[in-house]
Amino acid sequence: LYLGASPVFVDSEPITWNIDPELLELAVLEKLKEKRKPRCVIVVHGYGMPARIKELQSICNKYDIPILEDAAEAVGSSYEGVPAGRFGRVGIYSFNNNKIVTSWGGGALVTESEEIYKKALFWASQSREDKPYYVHTDIGFNYRMGPINAAAGILGMKEVEVKVAVRRSVFDLYKKTLETSSMARVTPEEVKGLISNRWLTTILLKTLNINDIVTKMDGKGIECRRLWNPMHAQPYYCKYPSFVNGFSEDLFNKGLCLPSSKLGDVVTVCNELVKGL
Repeated sequence: LYLGASPVFVDSEPITWNIDPELLELAVLEKLKEKRKPRCVIVVHGYGMPARIKELQSICNKYDIPILEDAAEAVGSSYEGVPAGRFGRVGIYSFNNNKIVTSWGGGALVTESEEIYKKALFWASQSREDKPYYVHTDIGFNYRMGPINAAAGILGMKEVEVKVAVRRSVFDLYKKTLETSSMARVTPEEVKGLISNRWLTTILLKTLNINDIVTKMDGKGIECRRLWNPMHAQPYYCKYPSFVNGFSEDLFNKGLCLPSSKLGDVVTVCNELVKGL
């Protein structure tokens, strides 16, 4: 929207919770009928779980549409041994405060295209021409990361394997503890070829009211959050076309994110959840 583009929303699928390849192709075909070929497909790796990238690549290659890979939550995740963020024409990562690796704000863009790399640097530096005085021939942005933020990010990246191992251990302990209850399921599962950094442990509750659980846990000083509210259901975006199957709305109605950064938090959270379950 910042760039004058018009979004088309495509729902999730139940294996990875990410963009549904079948619905994506349906959306592409519909837009082609309208003679409005999509300029790119944004593939998001939600909660650190890689999307079904090979199927998505096949569709995008078939219709000659580039992929912009949103790996904001997926530092340390991989698909068939390749790091998430390396499959698209452009990949992006977030180093926001709540991410596994943080620079206390900001992120990174990765690409194998030297042209895109140079253009991104140009835009991020206010589109200032390489001259001994200020000349601007294009709209620019002040998107450069400060040196202190960058130093924090570089130090964090050196520990990314350790940090991911902790998140995965947190997920495993939640799964072992909570799945004794028939009312909750720790998910999504990894399938062959997919490795998630388990940025956040997410559970699906089968019968309880999510808002009640969030309120009760908050009263005990434990922050839990609902899963992402679907973009096509947001008041501002509901006017744009969407191809839906109801799955993302079902996730929103049943899903909960748990504290996921420390192993020591797990026992406390589980004890309180089990009481509620």
